[in-house]
Amino acid sequence: MMWLASEGFLVHGIDISQAAVDRFKERLQQSGRTIPIPKVACATRIPHKDNTFDAVIDCCVLQHLSEINAGLAIKEAFRVLKRAGRMFSMIASIGHSMTAFPDGVYTRLWNTAD
Repeated sequence: MMWLASEGFLVHGIDISQAAVDRFKERLQQSGRTIPIPKVACATRIPHKDNTFDAVIDCCVLQHLSEINAGLAIKEAFRVLKRAGRMFSMIASIGHSMTAFPDGVYTRLWNTAD
C-alpha cells in the first residue's frame, strides 16, 4: 500500500488480522507518510460501497480461504470495483497454505467486463 501511495495512487486496504493492521500502523509512522489505515475486515465482506474502486489487488489472500470463500471474496471484489475495474490476484507456490488452489502458483488479472 505504501508503495502504491508513493506512486500517487489513492489506496485503501483491509486485513483480517488486527495484529497485521497494528504492524502496518507502526511501519506507516516510521515512514512519515499519511495514507488511510487498513480496516480490519474479511475479504468476503469488504466494508466499502458498490462501484468504489478502479482496482482490487489480492496478494496471497485467496489461497488461505476455502474454495467457497475464495469465490465469495472474488465476487465481493467485483462488487466494489467500478464497471471498468480490474482485479489482480497472486497465489503463492505449492505447499504454502494452498486451500483453494492446491495446484500451485496462480496469477490472474480479471476485468469486470469478462
